Amino acid sequence: MKKLRRQAKELLHAASKVYHYRRDLIAEDRLQALETAVAEVEQMLKDKSAKEPAFKAALQRLDTLLHKIGGK
Repeated sequence: MKKLRRQAKELLHAASKVYHYRRDLIAEDRLQALETAVAEVEQMLKDKSAKEPAFKAALQRLDTLLHKIGGK
């Protein structure tokens, strides 16, 4: 679980960069989806009782969205 938390922090950092670099180019619906995914992962980080499969699924959704929006 420690490894997942570290990955979550790295993804949140990347999401912040993508948001700030591309917010003027990204469609509003994608920005809303990004904000929702970031909020979900942040909530999972705060919740110490989060289950690993749910945590992995939230990270996967955020990662997929970042690839669509931010490229690499």
